[in-house]
Amino acid sequence: MMAGAVDENRVATLLRRAGVWSRRHALSGELSGGEAARVGLAVALARAPSVLLADEPTAEVDAATESDLIRLLAESCATGVAVVVATHSAALAEATARVIRLRDGRIVDDAGRR
Repeated sequence: MMAGAVDENRVATLLRRAGVWSRRHALSGELSGGEAARVGLAVALARAPSVLLADEPTAEVDAATESDLIRLLAESCATGVAVVVATHSAALAEATARVIRLRDGRIVDDAGRR
């Protein structure tokens, strides 16, 4: 809401897709780590960004929720959003178009485009 005009339908859809609709009235301190991450992802996507930077967006969630979030990120990519993700999740990495592996801050493998 601080960013200006809000598309309430888009926000509601994203909160539902991220699995946190039931927590929409909770304060940030009342959310678990996984819930906070999912709310953050929904908030970021609500403004229809051209670029989304996501640090461990599927951390602290179960496998089914991770699959839902991967689909949400993939759909965002399909609409033209450039999504850059830092993750330890093999499932999320597998769903990407490019994987760059780092070790101690250095690139050790750049699989390039698949």
